[in-house]
Amino acid sequence: MSNTLEQDYACPYCWFSVTETVKLDAGEEQTYIVDCEHCQKPIRILLKVNGPDLKYFEATKENDEEGNKDKEIITF
Repeated sequence: MSNTLEQDYACPYCWFSVTETVKLDAGEEQTYIVDCEHCQKPIRILLKVNGPDLKYFEATKENDEEGNKDKEIITF
């Protein structure tokens, strides 16, 4: 059984489609920064894992405060 999965989302800056490899065994709640492979700007990733399942995935601009519209939220 694989401990990773691929999650597609849109960059909150340029809206380019990006794929993130999620490590399911790296903790129930994970927050980290990645750079968009298209525009190179920093994206804050927040995800929540429940056992072998991804339950919540959020991609926002790195310095944005809560409530910003420029983000993509995926719930399962």
